Amino acid sequence: MENRQTLTQHGLKWGLISGLIGIIMYTLVYAINRGYLVSFGVGALMLLVNILLLVYPIYLYRKENGGLLTFKDAFLLSMFIFAGSSLLSTLYQFVLYNVIAPTL
Repeated sequence: MENRQTLTQHGLKWGLISGLIGIIMYTLVYAINRGYLVSFGVGALMLLVNILLLVYPIYLYRKENGGLLTFKDAFLLSMFIFAGSSLLSTLYQFVLYNVIAPTL
């Protein structure tokens, strides 16, 4: 049971980190040029960063547990990271498109 709590904490911590990095990237792209928000190259770069921010915490968790990680734990960890990151990014984009720049 203690392992599950550590898994949850690790996943949510990295989910918040990933979400904040996503918010920073989105804000930089918005500040540089609004047209880049629909650019394929910028979207691909942001997707690559998100994938790396999903794989790296799983690697760290496996390393902390002596190199062993079950598929179930890896899947749960990735879902916690994805949920935290998605929640933050969605809230930020809602505020951006409805409060900060409604004409965008």
